[in-house]
Amino acid sequence: MQDRKLTNFVKFLLRIWNTGWFAFIWLWFYNNYMFDTWRRLGAAVSILLFCVLYNGCCQMYKAFSIVSTETTEAVVSHAISLFLADIVPLTQVILISDTFRVQMFNLHFVNILPGFLIYLLQVLGSTVIIVFYKQYYSRHVAPSRTVLVYGADHTEEEARQFEQRLLRKYRHLFSFEWTLKHDDPGIRQIFDECETVIMYDLETLRRSELIGFCLKKSLPFYYTAGIPAIVNMGCEPKHLLDTPLMKYEYPTHGSGRKRLKNVLDRLLAAVLLVLLSPVILLTALYTAFTVEGPVLERDERYTVDERIFRMLRFRTPEREDGSKGIAEKLHLDELPQLINILLGDMSFVGPRPERVSYVDARCRELPEFRYRMSVKGGLTGYAQVFGTEETSTEDRLKMDLLYIENQSLALDLRLLMLTVRAFIR
Repeated sequence: MQDRKLTNFVKFLLRIWNTGWFAFIWLWFYNNYMFDTWRRLGAAVSILLFCVLYNGCCQMYKAFSIVSTETTEAVVSHAISLFLADIVPLTQVILISDTFRVQMFNLHFVNILPGFLIYLLQVLGSTVIIVFYKQYYSRHVAPSRTVLVYGADHTEEEARQFEQRLLRKYRHLFSFEWTLKHDDPGIRQIFDECETVIMYDLETLRRSELIGFCLKKSLPFYYTAGIPAIVNMGCEPKHLLDTPLMKYEYPTHGSGRKRLKNVLDRLLAAVLLVLLSPVILLTALYTAFTVEGPVLERDERYTVDERIFRMLRFRTPEREDGSKGIAEKLHLDELPQLINILLGDMSFVGPRPERVSYVDARCRELPEFRYRMSVKGGLTGYAQVFGTEETSTEDRLKMDLLYIENQSLALDLRLLMLTVRAFIR
C-alpha cells in the first residue's frame, strides 16, 4: 500500500510538472497566434488536448510504469509521450496561424524555440523526478518477499541463476526467500507467507492450479510464457455460439498497415543515406585501408516469406582476442543495411535476419522459429533491445514473437528510441 501511494504521488507530480509548463508556454505565447477571439475557451481546449494526448501516450508507452522498468526506458517512454503531446498543438499553430506561416517561409524560426525549450524542461524535469523516485524507492520501500516455483525441466541451480538475472535489475522489487520445485509439498504453506509468486517454466496444468491459489489469496504473480501462450495473444473472441470461440487473427495480414510501414521505412532510409553519406564514405575508406578483401560483406539471410536476400555490411577485421573495433562498437559496419531497407528487403524494426544455415538448423529444433519470417527482418527489434548476450535462442524467439503479435507503428517508434540505450549498453 505504501509503494502504491508513493507511485500515485509521483504520477501526479509528473502530470503537474509537464502540464504546467505546457500551459505556461501556451498561454504566454502560442495562444495569441492560435485564437483571435474566444481565447480563454481556446486555451482551455488546447490544454485539455495536451492532457488527453499526454496521458494516452504515457499509457501506450507504459511511461508511468516506473518501478517495473529500467530508468532509461522510463525516461525514453516519457520523452516520446511528451513529444507527441507537444507536437500536435504546435502543428495546429503552424497550419492555422498566418503570422506563424509567414515567419516560417521567411526562415524566422523564433516561434518554434519557446516550445522546444519547454519540451527540454519537461524531459529534464521528468528525468530528475524518475531518477530520484527510483533511488528513493530502492532505499525506503522493502522488496516483496518472493517465492520462485520452477518447473520439472529445470534444476535448482538453473532456478537460482534465473533469480540472479532478475535481481541484477529488480533487486528493489523482489527478495527471494523461497525457491521451490513445482511439486514441493510445502507450496501452499509458503503461499500463506509470501507476498509475490514467480512461476518459472511450469507445465500448463500446474501453472493454472497455482494461479488459482494466487487469485484466491490476491497474491501478485508472474510467470514465464511459453511460445503457445505468446501466440495466443493474437486470438480474439468470436461470439458464434453461446460459448466464446477464440480465433487467431494473423497480425501480418493487415495490408494497409504493412504498406504504410514499407513507405515509411524506405523514406527514412533514403533520408538517412543522404544525411549519413559522409559517415558511410569515411567508414568505407577506413575499411578499405584496414581490412583485406572486399569492403562489403554480402551474407545470405532469410526475410519475409522465407525469401533469401543478401544483407550488406562493412567487413571488420578478425581479432585474436575477440575485441571489437570502433566501427563495430558504434555499429557503423551496419550502415549499408540502409540500402537493404531502401530496396525493401529489410525494415527498420523486426526480427533480426539470420543466416540461411542457422535458420534451417533452428527450425528443426523449434518449428515455431519459422514464424519469425512472417515479417521482414529488421535493423533493430524487440530481441535486440531487451535481450542480452546471455539470452537463449528460445527466449529471443519469444521476444520476436511478442513483437509480431503486438506490432504497430507506435511500438516501432518506441523500439527505435530504445535502440540508443542498447547501443550504449
